Amino acid sequence: MACSERKNVRSGKIVVLGMDALDLKILRELIAQNRLPAFKRLMENGVYGELRSYHPLVSPIIWTTIATGRTPDAHGILDFMGYDKNGTPIDVPSSKRQCPALWNILSRSGITCSVVGWYATWPAETIQGNVISDRFAPSLYADKQNQPEDILPQMAFPEKLGYALYDYRQDYSQIGYAELSPYIRLNEEECRKILATPFSFYDRVHFFRLILSRTETYAGVLLNLIKNHPTDLTLAYFDATDSAAHLFIQERPPHQPQISDEDYARFSNSLDAVYERMDRLVQEVQNFLGESDTLIVLSDHGFRSGEERLKRSSLTTMGPAVLWHRIEGTIMARGPAIQKGEIQNASVYDVAPTLLAMMGVPPSQEMPGKILPELTGSKGKAQAIARMPDWDGDYRPPTLPDTRSSDHSFDKERLQALGYAAAEGKRKEGGKWENVNDYFNLAIYYEFREEYEKALGEIDRALSVDPHHRSSLGTKCRLLTRMNRFEEAVTEIAKVETILKKEMATAESDLERNKEADSIKTELIQARLDAERIGLSEIYHNQGEMEYQQNHFEKAVESFSRSLELAPDNMETMYNLGVCCGISGQYDKAVELLTGLLKLDPQHAKGRQSLAVTYLRTNRGASARPLLESLVSDKPDDANILYLLGESYRTEQNFEKAREWYEKALQIDPNLAKAKQKLEALTEEKSTR
Repeated sequence: MACSERKNVRSGKIVVLGMDALDLKILRELIAQNRLPAFKRLMENGVYGELRSYHPLVSPIIWTTIATGRTPDAHGILDFMGYDKNGTPIDVPSSKRQCPALWNILSRSGITCSVVGWYATWPAETIQGNVISDRFAPSLYADKQNQPEDILPQMAFPEKLGYALYDYRQDYSQIGYAELSPYIRLNEEECRKILATPFSFYDRVHFFRLILSRTETYAGVLLNLIKNHPTDLTLAYFDATDSAAHLFIQERPPHQPQISDEDYARFSNSLDAVYERMDRLVQEVQNFLGESDTLIVLSDHGFRSGEERLKRSSLTTMGPAVLWHRIEGTIMARGPAIQKGEIQNASVYDVAPTLLAMMGVPPSQEMPGKILPELTGSKGKAQAIARMPDWDGDYRPPTLPDTRSSDHSFDKERLQALGYAAAEGKRKEGGKWENVNDYFNLAIYYEFREEYEKALGEIDRALSVDPHHRSSLGTKCRLLTRMNRFEEAVTEIAKVETILKKEMATAESDLERNKEADSIKTELIQARLDAERIGLSEIYHNQGEMEYQQNHFEKAVESFSRSLELAPDNMETMYNLGVCCGISGQYDKAVELLTGLLKLDPQHAKGRQSLAVTYLRTNRGASARPLLESLVSDKPDDANILYLLGESYRTEQNFEKAREWYEKALQIDPNLAKAKQKLEALTEEKSTR
């Protein structure tokens, strides 16, 4: 598209602030405490709501979808890491992205962009505007931080801008007591002693220094660019809300019994203070914007808090981080065309096409998302925008430059401890290094879409790179079960169960030998043991699903019970076990499990319905009714729920009310046989009375 072909060009600027794992539930709690005035104004004067994501909830994958509008299999960023030309693990580079991002598309249309700290933006691309890549600030993963003379020519575009902004780059060693005290409750002497020890990712104070240094680096760069180098669109990314949540969510109020008084006193305000820092950033950005400008804040996913917290470590250094992520992220926006109110049914796929439409550039037909009318001004306008066949054109990913591996390599032991990524499992194929996690994560995406054949194909590719990749082995069991390939599933389950039990025994032995020796090593061994327990729990869960699908309900109860014993906070297992207990006549156990599930997630629709059905099976209609009424409120056109509400009245001999709800069910679905039968029975009974 030529520059002259742009339509409905906006006069104002758009600034997008990406805040990883910014959670709407936590935002609302802190707004109610009057701690987030900028977020409060943004929500009151603009539009806000949930932004639905997809699995796997891995940040680089989702932020690249937000930036491109494309699915993971199309954009190609599938993990936190890639490889340099020598096969050394590095932060995932922009050279892996296989399609244009917003800044590429808009540059072709003569629209200027600034990009700050976004995932997978190194090496910086040549665009109409500015790129300060995700390597500009100290890396969360790198073994050694890069020196400016080695890396700055690759970290920014234009190159001279990187040098001009270098003074904004804060090293974690610059973060001391004054900077830490708003977040972590330490006296100055305690802080001095901690900072005198060698840097460690396994010490939360040290780790938070690195997070804070990145936050302040990119905040300073962003405000400088908005003030001194303004562009039509600015996109900036901040990881602090996610990284700090992994560090401190367990200490966040309310105080949990397993958290020591010392840790609670020190860290209970830390995450909320990070939200307050993001609130100040929102206000600082807003101060540079005029009435014709638009501010958008969004996140890739949410984060479990309160009663949703898991009964295991939340640290990325201590276990699978993605288990803590909620699929609902956040979006909020304020600007001249923004409608006030709550946004509905928005997803991460919608962001790129909406931003393009707001800039007067048509999205492509390859982008599955819709244009959000709440941000473009009207539903009719959003629907009327024509789409380009594609924007790929002659796009080519940037070339990965030659660098010294020692400048930017991951520390392998540390990387293996991180909950997000693994350093093992690579091979060179056709001149390129392959990452086992790329195939595994793509399999999880296909599984989420219920494309099980594709998912199994990716798992087989992952296992061809690393035959012992535990997550892939477990996922293969689950996929075979869901595809009703039970004989193969039984073989795979037995194989993985043997492996995991052996690994658990080794970890338990290592833990016993190391208990008094090294506290950090003990925590890592415990994390390894917890991960193996989760893996075994998933195997038993798969076994339970397989038995359930074959109507072996008592065997399913046995398998799901073994799974829940190993992972007591797995809500899916809790639900499945409750259902199977109900089917097999263990009603009290079913009520206990499903009631516990609803304490963790009061909105769990299937849990509410199953608990109601269990009450009905034991003639407790009064207990079932509130659950069914809440479901009718959510799904007023669900004939089966209306029928069940009729059943709740029938069990109490209130036949007139039962008749009323049976008739409502039949109005929606005239072929609902069970409602017809119950209605006919009531009519016949009435005629004989």
